[in-house]
Amino acid sequence: MSLPQRPVPPQPVSGRHSCLSSVSLREGSCAPLPYRAVLSINVRSWSRPQPSVDRAATSGTGRFPHVARARPRFRTSPSWPGFVITSCSCRLRALGKLTTAHETRKIAVSPALVFDLDGTLVSSVEDLTRTLNVVLDRAGYGMVPPADVLNMVGMGAKVLLQRGLEANGVAWTDDMIAPLFEDFLSYYAAHIADYTRPFPGVIAALEKFRAEGWKLAVCTNKAERLTLPLLQALDLDGYFDAIVGGDTFPVSKPHADPVLGAIDRAGARRDGSVMIGDSVTDIKAARAAGIPVIAVDFGYTPVPVTELGPDKVISHFDELPEALEGLGLGNELATPSKPRVGTIAGDSLRS
Repeated sequence: MSLPQRPVPPQPVSGRHSCLSSVSLREGSCAPLPYRAVLSINVRSWSRPQPSVDRAATSGTGRFPHVARARPRFRTSPSWPGFVITSCSCRLRALGKLTTAHETRKIAVSPALVFDLDGTLVSSVEDLTRTLNVVLDRAGYGMVPPADVLNMVGMGAKVLLQRGLEANGVAWTDDMIAPLFEDFLSYYAAHIADYTRPFPGVIAALEKFRAEGWKLAVCTNKAERLTLPLLQALDLDGYFDAIVGGDTFPVSKPHADPVLGAIDRAGARRDGSVMIGDSVTDIKAARAAGIPVIAVDFGYTPVPVTELGPDKVISHFDELPEALEGLGLGNELATPSKPRVGTIAGDSLRS
């Protein structure tokens, strides 16, 4: 496996004995890597060879952003601390991938398409309406017409319940919402995909963009415990590199954190990433995150999306590629640069 590299100033790689400070990086070192790795240095020759000096000397394991910052431990004989290395080789061996957003973002090369869920990827209003009305009816309240529910979704189940009570002329309190919320989650989980289906063109679009190298993510205000089962029930979960729900982060859309978090978790770069949604919540979240936003006009919003100021509006997922090209993105995905090879005392640093 070739490892990406970038040049750095020469820097000693020190060991347990100061006599090893003559070993230095002469050309370059590895760029930040999303790996746990072992740095192994094999001493080939030294000025005062002794049988007590191990020919192969290896460091322990650890996370480090640059080889130059690694501190390998050499096994040497304390009775001969003055030897000088004249030739050695170095090998960096990846052990396992790291998953922190900070480290992933450093090497991300592809941007992401971040999709809202309800009203963007899937038509779910019928299941949401049925669940809302079952919960309200059980609690002794009147049902809400489906046409009205269209204007209530988009901010999560709690807000949907609040709006359902307001439609009944009830001044709700948090204590009133709490038991209704648990009932909502329980019923909806059991009927999460009775009528919910992907919008036309969704699956073909996801397959196309994955083939082109885009990272794909979902960022919704629906709770994680509902988002994941819904995507699994519709066989959509495998298309996405990251799935962020309304409770994944301390805040939800329209805050920027969920959108940026979805991009980072997908292993994508923020520059060139795009939000696709159906409501003012998605548009505000994209603006807060500093990325473009494409709105679909078939979603759930009381105000036409054309009046909300998105960068582009589409009426079918077949139009998404053209909309991206209109933003100057299209298929122009970044590709990884060719790795450089660093050297230690004249020998190559390779995986």
